[in-house]
Amino acid sequence: MDRTVHPWARRADAAVDYARHGWKLLPGAIWDGRHYTRGHHTRVVSDLEPVLPVERATSDLYRVSRWWRTAPWSVLAVTGEKFDVITAPTTVAMAATHTMPWRHNPCPVAVSPSVVRFFVAPGAALRPDLATVPGVEVLPAGSLVPLPPTPVRCGVVTWWVSPSSLGWRLGSSLAVQAALVAVTQWPTTSPSRG
Repeated sequence: MDRTVHPWARRADAAVDYARHGWKLLPGAIWDGRHYTRGHHTRVVSDLEPVLPVERATSDLYRVSRWWRTAPWSVLAVTGEKFDVITAPTTVAMAATHTMPWRHNPCPVAVSPSVVRFFVAPGAALRPDLATVPGVEVLPAGSLVPLPPTPVRCGVVTWWVSPSSLGWRLGSSLAVQAALVAVTQWPTTSPSRG
């Protein structure tokens, strides 16, 4: 007996779980291995985009369940109400999770091939000393972020630290940013000249 779970079913289960915790969701275009399509038909779209207007985002369990039973959508969540997202390049983010500020106040962390997303309590504002670090930003309220297990170009969005492992507790934007500052201000070593 095959005990594997189809990726479509995993996304549907994940979407319902996120909605159960109040995260507002929208179905999104799906990566088919070559391009993004609308999920329920083969119409190619330019990127990972919602199939409905952002105003339709919801955490209503019945509606979310129906959406993901209809087609193999990506799972997109809206920032700003239940959580904010701080993004960072992978190398910077991974180093930040080894610092004391982050270890004392961990948060859910989603990883994709191009970026890491820290899920923090709403109301985050970017520290001025991080404003010049490429790839580090607080996403504006109303932004859409793909949630695991959404497929994207070159891979799948996964949880490095899942919300369930933290009891659905979000992190502190101050702690995440302190961790990012710590690693972006580490001195770089240069080869000694002899």
